[in-house]
Amino acid sequence: MGMDCIKIKFNPHMTMSEDHIPEAQTCYHILILPQYSTIEKLREKLLLAIDNNRGFGKN
Repeated sequence: MGMDCIKIKFNPHMTMSEDHIPEAQTCYHILILPQYSTIEKLREKLLLAIDNNRGFGKN
């Protein structure tokens, strides 16, 4: 049925700083986002996470 059936949940993470990149819990369709101060900062960090999609840049 494709991506139309997946409902992604966006969860804010209050203790992560703007320096953190978003994290995903793919099994549960959850994207964890720090509180970014601007849309530009959010875009920058999302693109960084996508570019480092192998564990979202974590070791």
